[in-house]
Amino acid sequence: MLLIVVSILIAFALDAWWGERAELRQEKAQLRALRAELVESRDRLLEVIESVRHHAANVDRLVTLLEAAGDAPVQVPNELLGSVVSWRTSDIALSSLESLRASGLLGRLSNPELQAALAGFPAQVEDIQEDEIVGQQFVEFVLAPALAKAGLAKAAYRNRLGFNPEEHGGESTIIPSTELTG
Repeated sequence: MLLIVVSILIAFALDAWWGERAELRQEKAQLRALRAELVESRDRLLEVIESVRHHAANVDRLVTLLEAAGDAPVQVPNELLGSVVSWRTSDIALSSLESLRASGLLGRLSNPELQAALAGFPAQVEDIQEDEIVGQQFVEFVLAPALAKAGLAKAAYRNRLGFNPEEHGGESTIIPSTELTG
């Protein structure tokens, strides 16, 4: 009788041990997938940051050219004009994190700092996406109408990032006056 009880207890212990091992394997697999997804998102974000810096520098150069010209016509490199109406989006992937959250494993991670950081990450992504929307709306509803009023919308849009300026004719555009700044 004692042997039967001990055998049953050993079986329960082995089952519990095996279950813990399976959960640990599942956690490690999901964390590997999450890491790969975050590394890919980080790399894309670094590209976006570099692109935004490039556009910001071009916009600064454009503003400097317009301010220096005063009321006189000014020749502006098309790349600068195209930068005014260009933007990039971050496209941060969250599918592995959502899978981790949905499975309940996020709450069982052994590292509390990682657990807290991952729990707050979607809110940070949402903030970034809201900022991107504000930037896009500024371009579409403020800058584009100003460019259209000055007769420059076509020149700006055909020189957006991803378009080949040589295919669209010319490397610069004459801005007739400071209608954009005034």
